[in-house]
Amino acid sequence: MTNLNANINVMAKAVSIAGDTLLRDFEEIIRLQSSIEGAGKLTQKALQRADNAIIYELTSARPHYSLESTLSSPIIGKDPTRKWLVYAVSGVDNFARGNPNWVISIGLLFKGEIQLAVINQPCFNEIYKGVKGNGAYSRQMKLRVAPINQVSSFSVAIDFDSCKSLSIPPLLNTIFSNFRAIRTSGSASLDLLNLSAGKIDGFIGFQCDPIEILPAQLLLTEAGGLVHTFPNQNNNDYHGLIAAGYHKFDEFKQAALEFTTI
Repeated sequence: MTNLNANINVMAKAVSIAGDTLLRDFEEIIRLQSSIEGAGKLTQKALQRADNAIIYELTSARPHYSLESTLSSPIIGKDPTRKWLVYAVSGVDNFARGNPNWVISIGLLFKGEIQLAVINQPCFNEIYKGVKGNGAYSRQMKLRVAPINQVSSFSVAIDFDSCKSLSIPPLLNTIFSNFRAIRTSGSASLDLLNLSAGKIDGFIGFQCDPIEILPAQLLLTEAGGLVHTFPNQNNNDYHGLIAAGYHKFDEFKQAALEFTTI
């Protein structure tokens, strides 16, 4: 795939512009916390503005590419082999409540496979970049998963929002009996970023949107992580995901699969 650096630059510019726009709205939302309804309305408008800004930047720079976003109608470009994936905010509930744990995500598919990813965490001034086969980076530092050698010592992020249909008490009992600690950011993309950077050791999600998860998944695999997907029983467009570093992936996957069917 050609123009890797040029496309990464296009993506970085788009998430930076969207990040600046969202930060202004985020500051207003923090001031509106006494009005949940007002914050919710502003959040929806903020997400749509950010989505529009990203799409404008991407389509202006690459008018022949296709594009898929969760907030806008898909664009079918003249080049069907290349498709942008746009996720304006992963961690919408956090954004709406004045919690800084949210990210902006863009990926680029080539012939159906994720090749490039750029994710912006505006509140912490962090932009993560990944190129298939060439690593994942933040601030010129290469991301690497943590070399934890005991699954029982894992800190694991669980996407609890996607497991509401499960029997929660048995689920929690199983989780706490297998792992040292449970961590969740409220954003599946951010959880995978934290896994890529060695801040946690595993991730389990039961209902992952490919548009949201694929860019972060690329960063993870380039940082030395592995993933296992499984079908979602309630939504064929989504899937379950188990992810961890390569050191103890098989053992972690086996432990995680014990309660994906609870």
